[in-house]
Amino acid sequence: MNFQSVQLNEFARFDFFPVQPQTEAEQLPMVIVLPGGGYIYTSPRESDPVALRINTHYMHALVLHYTTGACQAVTLRHLLEEVREAVQWARDHADALHIDRSRISVMGFSAGGHLAAHCSSRLANLFHKVILAYPATHFPRMSHEQQAEIFHRLFSRLNDPDANEERIRETIESLLSHDPTLEIGEQTRPTFIFQTVEDETVDPHATVLYALSLMEHGVPCELLLYQKGPHGLSLADETCNPLPYRHQARWFEQAMEWLKEQDRAGY
Repeated sequence: MNFQSVQLNEFARFDFFPVQPQTEAEQLPMVIVLPGGGYIYTSPRESDPVALRINTHYMHALVLHYTTGACQAVTLRHLLEEVREAVQWARDHADALHIDRSRISVMGFSAGGHLAAHCSSRLANLFHKVILAYPATHFPRMSHEQQAEIFHRLFSRLNDPDANEERIRETIESLLSHDPTLEIGEQTRPTFIFQTVEDETVDPHATVLYALSLMEHGVPCELLLYQKGPHGLSLADETCNPLPYRHQARWFEQAMEWLKEQDRAGY
């Protein structure tokens, strides 16, 4: 099977990274990857390298390059619909592509983690498990000035002199005003979370509060909280970082083992 790219609409597309099953009848799990990028762009460091690493665990991967604020004034409802369409494509082609419809999980990084957390509760019927890497859930301890500084840092990476900064900023603020912590309930999917205490872009306190809310609602969860490490580590190794964080790089293998262990436990 070959790499496949599908255009969802004018701005969004997804790339499907399959693995070859051992038998013709075998159906394999799939993980949908939602890269970060502050809803301004989708980070390449949290896209293909992550999908290829998922493949090494004998799972299909699908990277959704969802519509971002740099493209248009997008809403959370619109982004959730793009996720839904990607899942529907996978379900429609499951037999031919050897995808197990009952084991489609979602993994989100930063802003993609914000979107994945919303999927966990709002689209719970579509997903098996959820993995969140430094998810931007909400910002209880971050000042307006700090948030503005983060936005300008991300906006500068667009390197587009024609980009409408005010419209993009308003779109990002609108998207991030939706706190997925408030949506957690019995329907929310089992969740693995990776975060660092030194993260100055996503508030680690908010991540801990998200995990506590999962516990309070009886949602199976695991929180991996490292002391050291900046925001945006992705795989945290040489694949994605000029300076690798070898201790923190263990998070991905632990997340994959958690995913498999959940299946063995029958969750």
